[in-house]
Amino acid sequence: MYFTNLNTYFPNDTAMYAEIETAYGDSDLAKFFKRNYPSQLMQDPFALFAKHYVDSCGETTIDTLQLEFIKKYNLGFVVCDSKMDIPDIIYDIVDTTFIDSKTGESFVFFLEVVGE
Repeated sequence: MYFTNLNTYFPNDTAMYAEIETAYGDSDLAKFFKRNYPSQLMQDPFALFAKHYVDSCGETTIDTLQLEFIKKYNLGFVVCDSKMDIPDIIYDIVDTTFIDSKTGESFVFFLEVVGE
């Protein structure tokens, strides 16, 4: 799993389009994202998990979805974008963090946490 500071889960198309409008206005890039992004995004394993989780448990935060994904699939580590801060809710399961001095990316290793 690769964490960025971008929210990669949109509960519905309206929210996604609003986010794209805010970021890109009515540019050609916005049109490209509106046409292509939903179909690509919804094939991502995290997006599929998030949709199922929200359908089963109701709306929640992206931080909770990330934590539940880590627990469910017992991920050993994640790589984080240099601009990303680990969500507070995930700190309880962090064992070790290494930061790449060239890229600034963090390699975050977790304690063994078995998902439900």
